[in-house]
Amino acid sequence: FPIAVVLAWAFELTPEGIKRAEDVDLSKSVRRKTGRKLVFFIIAVLLLVIGILLFQRLHPNVSPAVSSSPEKSIAVLPFDNLSRDPDNAYFSDGIQDEILTKLAGIGDLKVISRKSTAKYKSTPEDLKTVARELGVASV
Repeated sequence: FPIAVVLAWAFELTPEGIKRAEDVDLSKSVRRKTGRKLVFFIIAVLLLVIGILLFQRLHPNVSPAVSSSPEKSIAVLPFDNLSRDPDNAYFSDGIQDEILTKLAGIGDLKVISRKSTAKYKSTPEDLKTVARELGVASV
């Protein structure tokens, strides 16, 4: 940065190229033309920024699924019993219960009950649809 300041102080940009500051005729300087272009550029950028801010203010981007459910809410869907023995189903149910118990211990987290999620045990659906039906932010 200091080198750029010294160079800008010692040299001028002219239509013929870069010249030493004392060799430049001030009546032929490009400052006025360059200044006008800079002013127009700054005004255009400011108008663009103001336009973007007004658009965001008038058209807020809020998803209805997110706004209708509490931000800190979760549902734990039932686990499938992947073993060949149907008598081992208690193990997958126990995992869900343990996860629900641990999550329920978190302060302001809303946890959906096991009974509410039971209907999703055998019917895989779109998770966004499940979250909307249960009224949660996370599944």
